[in-house]
Amino acid sequence: MEIIYFYAIIALSGALTSMITIWYP
Repeated sequence: MEIIYFYAIIALSGALTSMITIWYP
């Protein structure tokens, strides 16, 4: 079940990166 947490972290970090990129290009 560790893969679920792995993908969850990837999704969260990806969302944060997208927000940062949008607000601070």
